[in-house]
Amino acid sequence: MDEQEQVIAITKLQTELTHTTEKLGELTNSVTELTEAWRTATGLINFVKWLAGLVTAGTILYNVILPSKG
Repeated sequence: MDEQEQVIAITKLQTELTHTTEKLGELTNSVTELTEAWRTATGLINFVKWLAGLVTAGTILYNVILPSKG
C-alpha cells in the first residue's frame, strides 16, 4: 500500500469515526429521553396505586360507618 492509499484509508476511517460519534450522540439523547419517560410513567403508576388505595379505604370506611340496609 503506497502513501496515497494510506491517506485515503485514513480519511475514510476519520469520516466513519465522525459518523459513528454523531450516531452515538443521538443514541445517548434517545436513551436519556427514554429514561425520563420511564421515570414519569413509574411516578404515574405509583400515583394511581395510591389513589386506588385511598378509594378502597374510603369505601371500607363508608361501609363501616353507614352499613347498607338489607
